[in-house]
Amino acid sequence: MSNQKRDNATEKTIACLVFPGLTALDLVGPLEVLNCLTPDYVAVTVGERIEAMPCESKLRITPEKTLDEVPTPHILLIPGGDFGPFEAIVSDRLMNYIQTAAETAERVVSVCSGSLVLAGAGLLKNRQATTHWAAASVLEKWGAEYVKARWVEDGKFLTAAGVSAGIEMALYLAAQLTSVEKARLIQAAMEYNPQPPNWGINWNQLDRQKSEELAQALSYNSLKTTFMIAKILFKRPDLLLKLAF
Repeated sequence: MSNQKRDNATEKTIACLVFPGLTALDLVGPLEVLNCLTPDYVAVTVGERIEAMPCESKLRITPEKTLDEVPTPHILLIPGGDFGPFEAIVSDRLMNYIQTAAETAERVVSVCSGSLVLAGAGLLKNRQATTHWAAASVLEKWGAEYVKARWVEDGKFLTAAGVSAGIEMALYLAAQLTSVEKARLIQAAMEYNPQPPNWGINWNQLDRQKSEELAQALSYNSLKTTFMIAKILFKRPDLLLKLAF
């Protein structure tokens, strides 16, 4: 593929991947930020098919374009979810697209367990990355070095922690792509100034053991969840064996 063809087709395109079972805010939060970068960058949603795809909530999202229409995006964004990312990992079509697009993309970013998709594609081996705290052990077993942070940058890879962290990561990315002033204007337009209730999370006390206990309480690590993940990853025994279920 010539450079001219790439420039004409996908220059400054931010491809936000849509797949069944994603967490809506993982996609919509960053998209709200990145959509404000026009005319310098154009954010589009892409998927295997142009049809309504169910999120893990009751929403459905229809991609604007197919993967074939945006083969070499300037920036690639992967959202997370509960079981959706595991389903994406066993899709040869999605994996091939992510691996190919990542080769030429200037930045590859993920939100929440979207980093598991990148790890499943072999893109985070020996790289520092973050994810939702409940998925940290999976990320590590699949070759990444987990860092407990709101977002982590390693080379052209930029990974955000769970759900709401995607908005902050996108603001950071917006500042890199344009300017801090532009990013601050976007933040003001969104009125993004988090003021959670007084029972906010004390991350300093949430060590690995307590994280696992909380995950168990939230049914993240339940026997049913474990069985579902194992059933999905049956098509990827290389990854399944690393989890040592």
